Amino acid sequence: MNAFFAELSQLYSGGDRVRVLDRLIEILRDSGNFHQLFDASLLQKKLSMGISPSDPSGFDDVPEGKRAEFEEYYIETARKVGQMLL
Repeated sequence: MNAFFAELSQLYSGGDRVRVLDRLIEILRDSGNFHQLFDASLLQKKLSMGISPSDPSGFDDVPEGKRAEFEEYYIETARKVGQMLL
């Protein structure tokens, strides 16, 4: 796992923050860390929506105007990750 952290740190230092999350999601999926995968996917969505997340899976930081979009993504992601757990 240390090699993954080194890789993520290098990507982060290079300023490629989008790639950091993409790679983290790949690592979590490939290693079977599905609960963390769920949170990382929601974090990625919030950042793509311009939301500064305080809780990746929470709704308190989601503005009312963006809530429906986030709820839809939340449900879709829960289904996808849930299927991986089966």
